[in-house]
Amino acid sequence: MTNANVRESRLPPLEFVGVDMAQQAFEWTLHGVRGTHSARNDDSGFEAVREALKRRNVGLIVVEATGGLERALAGYLLRHGLPVAVVNPRAAREFARSMGHLAKTDAIDAVALAHLAQTLAAKADQAGVRLTPPSAEVELLQAMVARRVQLLGMRTAEKNRLGGAVRVLHKSIEAVIKTLDKEIAKLDRSSISLSRRSASTPSRVLAWPRAQRFWRSCPSWEPSVEPARPSWPAWRH
Repeated sequence: MTNANVRESRLPPLEFVGVDMAQQAFEWTLHGVRGTHSARNDDSGFEAVREALKRRNVGLIVVEATGGLERALAGYLLRHGLPVAVVNPRAAREFARSMGHLAKTDAIDAVALAHLAQTLAAKADQAGVRLTPPSAEVELLQAMVARRVQLLGMRTAEKNRLGGAVRVLHKSIEAVIKTLDKEIAKLDRSSISLSRRSASTPSRVLAWPRAQRFWRSCPSWEPSVEPARPSWPAWRH
């Protein structure tokens, strides 16, 4: 037996973790271990999970994508060197059903996700399984896009409200719409500026194609048609 084989045999077996997210808290568990654990969806909860996993040989942690609620935890785990995969909720549910997890509770979902973590880690082709942490620029762009979607929703609601409002309220509603227009335009300018700065920095050029793919997946994205913004994304108002 070679020295490498001896060292490998001394390593504890790989363990796999499933995390079911919610707004205030999340449920997590280890595959093959009875029971689940609850933790707050904040830094104290993240630290509690990291502490619990510190002496374990973690092969993969699967977190279900939950409208962005998973980002803070996933980022925290990645920064501490733990392998993370963020999975599509539909794919996670289909896997759970195929494994006989027909009921749906936070605890059952966490168990199914831990099972999925083991299955994903065993794939021969690991391309695209583990989450690659985005650059600071892409994280900022994600936050801008999320905020823009919120503002678009607010503006649509106000425009719908204007159609059925009594005349005395029109000026108030129109003022809110104008304010939202300004905020959306301000976000557009900031995001375009960030995009240009990122692309023009030599050390970031190789990472930029991933940022561009991110832009093209954003809601309401379309190629810019304004001469002042060549080749950069704009949005329909």
